[in-house]
Amino acid sequence: MIYFAGKKYLIFSLAFFALLIGFLYFSANKASESYNIFGHKVSFLKRALAVAPGCTAGSCLSTYCASGYDPGPYCVGGYDPGPYCVGGYDPGPYCVGGFFHPRFGFICTRAYDPPFVCTQVYDPPFVCTQVYDPPFVCTSTACGSYSPDICPLSVSKTGSGSVTGPGVNCGGDCNESYNLNTSVSLSPSSSSGYLFAGWEGACTGLGSCSFVMNAAKSVMARFNPVLYVNKNIVAAGAVVSSPAGISCGTTCGTASAAFSLNSSISLTATAAPGYVFAGWSGAACSGTGSCVVTMNAAKSVTAQFNMILILDKSSPGAGVVTSNPAGISCGTTCKNIEAGFPVNSTVTLIAAPSQGYRLAGWRGACDFRGSGPCVITMNGSVPKATVAIFEVLFSAGKAGPGSGVVVSPGVECGSDCSEYYPDGFSIPILANPFINSYFAGWQGNCAASKDNVCLVQMSAPRSITAVFDILPYLFKMPDILPNLYTTKKISSNATVFNPVPQAPLSGEPKPVSLSVSGLPTGATATVSNNNCVAPCSSSVNISVSPNAPAGIYPITVTGQSGSVATTSRFALFINEDNLFSVKVEKKGDGHGTVRVVSSDPLIKDISCYFGSLASGTVPACSNSYLKGSNFIVSATASTGSVFAGWGGACSGTGPCSINGISSGKNITANFKKQ
Repeated sequence: MIYFAGKKYLIFSLAFFALLIGFLYFSANKASESYNIFGHKVSFLKRALAVAPGCTAGSCLSTYCASGYDPGPYCVGGYDPGPYCVGGYDPGPYCVGGFFHPRFGFICTRAYDPPFVCTQVYDPPFVCTQVYDPPFVCTSTACGSYSPDICPLSVSKTGSGSVTGPGVNCGGDCNESYNLNTSVSLSPSSSSGYLFAGWEGACTGLGSCSFVMNAAKSVMARFNPVLYVNKNIVAAGAVVSSPAGISCGTTCGTASAAFSLNSSISLTATAAPGYVFAGWSGAACSGTGSCVVTMNAAKSVTAQFNMILILDKSSPGAGVVTSNPAGISCGTTCKNIEAGFPVNSTVTLIAAPSQGYRLAGWRGACDFRGSGPCVITMNGSVPKATVAIFEVLFSAGKAGPGSGVVVSPGVECGSDCSEYYPDGFSIPILANPFINSYFAGWQGNCAASKDNVCLVQMSAPRSITAVFDILPYLFKMPDILPNLYTTKKISSNATVFNPVPQAPLSGEPKPVSLSVSGLPTGATATVSNNNCVAPCSSSVNISVSPNAPAGIYPITVTGQSGSVATTSRFALFINEDNLFSVKVEKKGDGHGTVRVVSSDPLIKDISCYFGSLASGTVPACSNSYLKGSNFIVSATASTGSVFAGWGGACSGTGPCSINGISSGKNITANFKKQ
């Protein structure tokens, strides 16, 4: 800027004043100037900043800028689009190693792929996308009287958009001057990602802006940036904003709202049942917490929801189940777990059974029996759910010198001594000894059971052992041997009989030693064929000397084999007098049974069966009794026969009583066919 002062420069001052008057006249008729800078129209407004001395305040008549400068415009945003390659070639790949196969020819085992070779580069010029045009700076004002009167208009904006009107395209041309009382209409146009939010200054509201230039005026258009919210799955959940504006529920896939420039917006995501919120992307948001967006420009945010996969196991300790990709890891203390996976992704579940378990199969989203992995595609209904079915091992064993078999469903041990059962299943177990063996007890999980049947709860791997031992040699002697009668006068020897006529009851046959007890003084016993192995005949001979006292003596014959002993009893009668014989015979064509029952319990009863092969007198149906003995004789007819009556020492058809026998008796039983 040049200043002129003092008389010495009067001529120069007059000349400069003339130039200044011309400049002011030019400015009064051309209120603004426009230039093209970097492809953008830039306007410079010579607008009044303050009322010049001597001018009326608020008037557009003569206050104008006398001098000043334009500090702009200049580029404040853009990008360098290059350089980039526009020509070249790919020299590879080619084989650098291999071998010749007699059937398939040369086989390459190693290839080298060198990088692309660029031979031509294009470096385009810098692209300016944002120009800053500061207002014209007026350093001094003047007051004058010119016609027509000029009123300045200043247009500004926030956000991204443009305002157009007569002589205004703001954008770049945001200032204009108009003749006094000119009607001006301005229209807003928002850029992509912005919404017009209203006017300030000479206009208000959201409609078009119209006014009369009766004074200097300013207008500001507000353009608010838009926040776009997307969801990867429409029904997966909801996203809401604070402050309000975004409310995207389970029927909404995309939502948008405009917010004040530079405002802070908080987004919150809530997953619907069967889904889990996986995180944010876009607008510098990440994680699963709230997404806070600063609206200094249009922003786009995506809420990522995943489908839930629920895994259950039939038993927590049965094994470990993991997923590929990672997300599910259910160890030996885990019963069920859930995790989210991207929609349409493929998830493979792999089960590793614990010791004593096996994977039996899957139920639910996977449904098959076997030990393979479960492969699930995350689509369709939600949530996905599957159960890993494990089975638990049951092991049986045998111990001891004996032999036998352990039986349960699916097990016959013997040969097949293990089986897998569903977890929690109750199984009955039977220990069955073989011949000459017996069940001696359980070891392991059945140790508390006292018999050969055990119920096992398969809540964990179970192992049992059945102990079998060899049966001791058990044999049977007759309960009561035939009574033995002797007299000191007739004979000094007693009748011979066989006390071990039966086979062994169990165990491996062993020798049996016989001994006799209960003999009176003067009576002795000798055993022939002693220590025989049953079935066999061992004879006991009783000898009675003349000095043996008369009487009835209970005699016991004991058979001993190892630690096992069994006994048989009979009565030894010694008397001075003779013995008397009782003989029973049958007559007639019928059949039946005759019983002779003594009143003395030491005398064995006799039973004579006269069946179809029996006729006449049966030798086994005779016995000897001491003098004075009492007994009752009864008859029972077989089916198809009737008892017709007694003969001989008995009569009638009822039971026959003989009291105080003093002589031999012959009795005839008459049976007839019906």
